[in-house]
Amino acid sequence: MMSFSRLLELLAQHNELQVRQLSSSAFCVESNGKELVVSVENIQQKHWRIEEQWLKSPIILFSKILNKLGLSHRIHARKCEVHRIDKPTLETFLTQHHLYGVAGAKHKFGLFHDNELVALVSFATPRMIEGKLSAELVRYCVKSGYSIPGGLDKLLKHYTKIYPCDDIFTYVDLAWSSGIGFKKIGFQEEGTKIINKTKVLRLRLITDRNSSHPHT
Repeated sequence: MMSFSRLLELLAQHNELQVRQLSSSAFCVESNGKELVVSVENIQQKHWRIEEQWLKSPIILFSKILNKLGLSHRIHARKCEVHRIDKPTLETFLTQHHLYGVAGAKHKFGLFHDNELVALVSFATPRMIEGKLSAELVRYCVKSGYSIPGGLDKLLKHYTKIYPCDDIFTYVDLAWSSGIGFKKIGFQEEGTKIINKTKVLRLRLITDRNSSHPHT
């Protein structure tokens, strides 16, 4: 598969990585004592199973692997500014940096560092659910090759200041992540479900509408 080969090429070009191909669909990446086995088909414990369709975006996968090994370029959120972004900017950024690409959204905000868009968040129109105003976080996306400590928290606080709500919920693809980044800022698990044949974890953050800031 050409995209699989391209992913291996990108990894092999990185000076801090040692790459060993294990089979036609699996490889091992090592860096500074950390080891990550990446496989399209292997679902053994301690292995990271990637979906075959993700190979269509080898550069994004390359970035995700660097992030898992702690090799992404770090920019702290305190050095960034939040600004509203338009639909074309959202769609271009998601196409380039999100494995699942574009998704419709009502409210869109970007995190900028030195006038460069490095992360974004998007929300559906808030709606009443069981007597409470809920906002769905549709996409949180960071530029490939970057990690933004505190970025999600900063974007959420900006959003809830403008659009107070009782809670924020989102879904995480369990094949990709356990949602640890969301849990660190206060999101709680609410169970799993199947969406478009994908097992996802539903997460919810309770907010304080009086102060308009999430509890983190």
